[in-house]
Amino acid sequence: MSPLSQPRLVAASGKAPTCRRTPKRGWLLHLRALQVAEISVSLWLIFSAGCATAPNPARAHRAKTLFESTSRNYHFPSAVASGTERDRLLKEAAIGYERVLRQYPDQADWCAKSLRSLANVRAEQGQLDEAVRLYRRVGAEYRQYDWEVLQAWKTAADLLWEAGRPEEARKFYRQITARFDKPAASEIIRTIVRIAAIRS
Repeated sequence: MSPLSQPRLVAASGKAPTCRRTPKRGWLLHLRALQVAEISVSLWLIFSAGCATAPNPARAHRAKTLFESTSRNYHFPSAVASGTERDRLLKEAAIGYERVLRQYPDQADWCAKSLRSLANVRAEQGQLDEAVRLYRRVGAEYRQYDWEVLQAWKTAADLLWEAGRPEEARKFYRQITARFDKPAASEIIRTIVRIAAIRS
């Protein structure tokens, strides 16, 4: 069969050609509808993300107030209390810091402070492993807050060192020197780094 005769035979068979040059109009409309839907979803996601991360001074104020009242009314007084009163104050302090973390997850500054303070409470309650886990979370979840991270890592390292767990402590000391040993660091940070370098 010659190439010239093949199209006539296909056309004469009454079957549609197997290869179309352009898609049907309905398919084009469906494709355009999908593209419009994708654009709409993308715009919605961008808008939603913008709303979620927009500054909210009222929430920041409430988170700050809760953190400060927890520190002032429960955590600080626990340092001079003893016995069951100390236990009660530490328990209330933990509840307050956990409330900040639960109710204001969008307020990273106050969450970083609350998480480190909660770790301090757990250390004061004798829960060393839980405290270390929380100090580690400060560095993982609030990495942009240098002072909170430095204090969390230093406290974790010192507690582990004093508890006779030097290998675990050295991991935190090494993190301190790797991240904070900078020429432009303040004197207090340089002092912490020097101690960390000695013990690492």
